[in-house]
Amino acid sequence: MKTELLPHLKPQTLVCLSGEVGVGKTEIIKLACHELNFFEVQSPTYAFTHQYLKAGHIFSIFHVDLYRMNSAEDLDSTGFWDLFNQQESILFVEWSNLVPDESWPWNWTRIEIQIEILVDQKRKIKLHFPQV
Repeated sequence: MKTELLPHLKPQTLVCLSGEVGVGKTEIIKLACHELNFFEVQSPTYAFTHQYLKAGHIFSIFHVDLYRMNSAEDLDSTGFWDLFNQQESILFVEWSNLVPDESWPWNWTRIEIQIEILVDQKRKIKLHFPQV
């Protein structure tokens, strides 16, 4: 999966992750961030969002967890949509399925990752890249 995802991770990319609790959304984000030389990655479940910065990088990474959002008003009150003004960033969003498809900004490249737990704790990971 790393080899498929990494070439697409550039500024103004939105990576939407969905799947049940404990399926590995944060782990996939950690792996991707480590490949981009960002190593202080942790789940923002209680903080809502983390920003990862690194000297020498031309972009930053925002990591958002929407699990605790109860409504569109909750999401609006967090300043979430302002993150899309950060043109030189990559945005990873856990629980992105809580946002209607038509709400995402059209001018960002959107990658979808769906994760499912199978028998014996194996994972089924579906990647959907935009049509070019």
